Amino acid sequence: MVALAIPTYSMSIFKIPRAVCAGLNSVLAKYWWGQSQNEQKIHWINWGKLCTPKDRGGVGFRDVHAFNLVMLAKQAWRLIHRTHSLFYRVYKARYFPVCSFLEAELGSNPSFMWRSLLSARELIREGLAKSLKEKLSRKELEMWAMVAWSIWNARNRLYFEASQTPPQAILKSAEMLLEDYQRLSRSMPSN
Repeated sequence: MVALAIPTYSMSIFKIPRAVCAGLNSVLAKYWWGQSQNEQKIHWINWGKLCTPKDRGGVGFRDVHAFNLVMLAKQAWRLIHRTHSLFYRVYKARYFPVCSFLEAELGSNPSFMWRSLLSARELIREGLAKSLKEKLSRKELEMWAMVAWSIWNARNRLYFEASQTPPQAILKSAEMLLEDYQRLSRSMPSN
């Protein structure tokens, strides 16, 4: 749709306020229903149904706010995966020099673009969590969580105590944590 093609570039860089998104949705809906300024037409299908993808029975219009978040998430995804790009190096130096994008904080005096990218980070986190849940069995997910926790503990020992932990010890720690977790899970009453 032409009306959504115009702000696409801006939407991939800046988070558009909800009120503006609602206004754009309203303009699109009025155009769809053939409404002029002073007349009220009957809306035979609600806007949510019109924004549903065609393969799920909708018309396939885009909800402007959701589209904005997805476009920002696409840029944020590039900060996670394209670590050799100029975009990544500039933002890494300015906003998250000692951590990853997923761990970065807002910081002092952030640009509007940085605030916008951080607003889409939660969408990426939810997608990563959902992806892991779909691809891993419960047992694999538990083991992955324990390995991640053990790596984090080893990182903290290195960072705070200057004590390096060998990989075999990290894996052994994860296995012990998993055994403790499973034993505790079996002893707890199920709901």
